[in-house]
Amino acid sequence: MTLVPINSTLNRVMIKELAISATLVAILASLPYLFSPIQVFIGSFADRHPLLGWRRTPYILTGLLLCVLGVVVSPLAAFSMASTYWAGLLIGLLAFGAWGMGYNFAAVSYLSLASELSGEKGRARTIATMWFMMIVGIIFTAVLLSRLVDPYTPEALQRAFWIIGMLALVLGALGILGLEKRNAAGEAVAAEQFSWRMAFGAVRENPQASLFFVYLVLLLIALLGQDILLEPFGAQAFGMPVTETTRITAVWGGFTLIALVVAGALEKRTNKRTVAAWGGWGALTGFLLIVLSGLMIDARIFYIGVVLLGFGTGFSTVM
Repeated sequence: MTLVPINSTLNRVMIKELAISATLVAILASLPYLFSPIQVFIGSFADRHPLLGWRRTPYILTGLLLCVLGVVVSPLAAFSMASTYWAGLLIGLLAFGAWGMGYNFAAVSYLSLASELSGEKGRARTIATMWFMMIVGIIFTAVLLSRLVDPYTPEALQRAFWIIGMLALVLGALGILGLEKRNAAGEAVAAEQFSWRMAFGAVRENPQASLFFVYLVLLLIALLGQDILLEPFGAQAFGMPVTETTRITAVWGGFTLIALVVAGALEKRTNKRTVAAWGGWGALTGFLLIVLSGLMIDARIFYIGVVLLGFGTGFSTVM
């Protein structure tokens, strides 16, 4: 829920309405991914340093609070950059940095908790359910946000971000209530320590793991790269208002969700590698159609491209 306002609405406003450099916006929005290596250290630290008897819950809450803080402050940063650039940039680094750190704190801690609660046998089903609900959350947030900023004004944008942030905070807090059992003694759990050299060495020694690593890197670059440019592209190429470009995320998420359901049905009939290959080709076709739509100034082709991109994302992630 805190991802959508920043990556689908604010980036468009910053690039189109405020004429801020797309490169700078991309750098700010990529901070969560630049910070992602710290997840290894966060997980290890949480194992060795429980707080009040909980090993995961305090770190999930910390991440949630940082994400919400980043979301509610980010519009202020954007509008400040348009008027007082350096002060706005400093606020932007703090806001996007808080969101990025919060995302990594919450993600690694929640995934660790989910893994511990589900066990080896239930882990695949747990991850599938979490991914499904994440896409549902993206669709719901995009639809709600598009209504909150209609008609668009800076005041409406700031109010919408506050509403989404507070809603995410309440739902997030309710979602972890009672999930983790408290260890009254507050004992740390001995965690197996791995260095970066050991981790990369293990990947290099396994040809299949190495190939899968390359696949994941290329897939994430392609699928996450469009987050920054899709909405500004819709605005500049077709003159779409903020409300309409925000709904692009809902369209993408809806067809990603459909693809995940279809991929689950196909799993017994074909192997995951084939389904993932279909997803890759589908996403590539979607990207080409989006480029073509700009050359032809045809919004219908653009939306067909977004639909194929959604299908491609869903199929590609089954691996």
